[in-house]
Amino acid sequence: MNNLKDKVVLITGATGILGSYYCENLVKEGARLFLSDIESRKPLEFAQHLSEKYNTEVHGFVTDLCSEKDIERLVADVEKHTDRLDALVNNAAATGEYLLQFGNVFESFEEYPLSLWEKVIAINLTAPFLLIQKSMKLLKKSEAHSIVNVASIYGEVAPDHRIYEGEEFSSFISYSASKAGIHGITLWLSSYLNQYNGRINTIYPGGVNSIQSDNFKEKYCNRVPLGRMAEPADLYPMLRLLVSDDSKYMTGQKFFVDGGLTSW
Repeated sequence: MNNLKDKVVLITGATGILGSYYCENLVKEGARLFLSDIESRKPLEFAQHLSEKYNTEVHGFVTDLCSEKDIERLVADVEKHTDRLDALVNNAAATGEYLLQFGNVFESFEEYPLSLWEKVIAINLTAPFLLIQKSMKLLKKSEAHSIVNVASIYGEVAPDHRIYEGEEFSSFISYSASKAGIHGITLWLSSYLNQYNGRINTIYPGGVNSIQSDNFKEKYCNRVPLGRMAEPADLYPMLRLLVSDDSKYMTGQKFFVDGGLTSW
């Protein structure tokens, strides 16, 4: 297994339940980490925490992924500290909890607000496109760079709307559409990045164990062959594989880490 030591990695959505686990383990394994998230998620404090805990330098940045200027600023700030980028992980996603400040993201399909559709597409689909585009100068300077796009099982299969009955949240159409679209970016770039010795792949996580109700968890797990929701530790090995040189002959692919849900 290839060592991640000194791999230069930029990851978005760095302070969430998955992102924070990814970041801690990447740093623990010696990666040179640049992390980004929105201001309310305190990415600067998280970077400082990791720096102090592991006695290394971790750089944190506040970024509004709905802003092209912010994305350009993020890449420019990263470039101040490194002459290359070995891996870009597009992990950020517009969550229901975050979107509620802008309107009822769990509104019925018939009443779903266009403004929320556009915000989700901006964060989940347009931002990865812009991040890759703006980072190409740094990615090209790597001997062999890797881009990892994070999708969702709901970008591949339909949600079972019945399991959301009685819950305070539900699946929403803009999330599925954007997560389906991100693999289109992966496919197109897989036959473009080869000229720069680069590769790109998509991870499809299943539902992650969090603050969901026990009733929801039971209904969800009944649809999973392995009988449980994912933990961050279940997802990290796949991310690690795709960031490392162990995946040097893998590009344009979908990798499902979902306990078998999409196999049914």
